[in-house]
Amino acid sequence: MSKITEEMAQRMRGPVMIAICTVNENREPFFTRGWGVRASAGVDTVHCYIPQILSKRPLQDLQINTLLAINAVDATNFQGYQFKGKFLASDQATAEEEQWLLDQQRTSGEVVGQFFGAPAGEGWNRFIITPSVRLTMEVAEVYNQAPGAMTAEERRLV
Repeated sequence: MSKITEEMAQRMRGPVMIAICTVNENREPFFTRGWGVRASAGVDTVHCYIPQILSKRPLQDLQINTLLAINAVDATNFQGYQFKGKFLASDQATAEEEQWLLDQQRTSGEVVGQFFGAPAGEGWNRFIITPSVRLTMEVAEVYNQAPGAMTAEERRLV
């Protein structure tokens, strides 16, 4: 399994843009917008969060096929990673996690507003993201998703 580095953990502290991918029994992909990734250096698990209102299909897929991918990119500089691995568990986000998610949304909304204008940032902040579901995954592979020379190169970890 791949261990998370301090650089990766730091980059995921936000604001981040997140896409979560699951696959069904026919290996058809399904993408869901996520709203937060928590990763710690030295471990091989990450947590990501899906609004409960969007969680039905991903959770159904994960009961059938435990493959899970998370694309998480820093909203300010587009540096990011794709984490691929195995789904381990789901649970309701705690009150503390949901407050953190709302803080992430607000910070990301500011960045969206700077790039695309104030109405876009205001729209971003109107997404309903709580209550949320926490997904825990064991990371098997990590890919660099940053623009530039290392785009899509596998980040080999010890």
